[in-house]
Amino acid sequence: MLVDLHTHSTSSDGTYTPAKLVEAAAAAKIGVLALTDHDSVNGIVQAEAAAVNIKNAPRIIRGVELGTQAGEASVHILGYHIDISNERLLTKMHEMRHARELRLQKILQKIAALGYYVEVAECDPDNRAVGRPHVAKALVAKGFFATVQEAFDVLLKRGRPGYEPQPKLSPEEAVELLHQAGGLAVLAHPSELEDKPLVNCLMKN
Repeated sequence: MLVDLHTHSTSSDGTYTPAKLVEAAAAAKIGVLALTDHDSVNGIVQAEAAAVNIKNAPRIIRGVELGTQAGEASVHILGYHIDISNERLLTKMHEMRHARELRLQKILQKIAALGYYVEVAECDPDNRAVGRPHVAKALVAKGFFATVQEAFDVLLKRGRPGYEPQPKLSPEEAVELLHQAGGLAVLAHPSELEDKPLVNCLMKN
């Protein structure tokens, strides 16, 4: 059985709507699909509803990806089988999305000062978690760069002139938040972290 436990929809920075994502997963013969949008669970009900009407749809696992910071390292924590109505989790994610809005405005101001004028919508009614990928896509759409990666390399990644740090949870706070919401916390893409002792510590949690 094919399984995909790390996916994003248009509820954060994904390309497909939750329903389209489920449809694509079914076409690819994926049997289990976890929807793990950044700081948002708003696409999960849509994904589950779509799965009811799609032939050979995957089993949907309720998930989320929380962004955290450990020193200079950006650490993403995945949560599986979470209670998507958990008040504490929803409140914290709302706070994090608001922080993304403030960060977005600072990024747009920085790149505008360099001559890159683009518009990016803030969090929409579906509480899309806006981030640097949205800025990069806007830069490509305006013809400033050929690819999203080029926009990151020149302007948006850490150390470049358009980068703006974002207030985040600590990994320990994210793990505790997910556990109290009934979920299983898992370190996302650990191979991207250069601090191996940090990886080992987080994986023990």
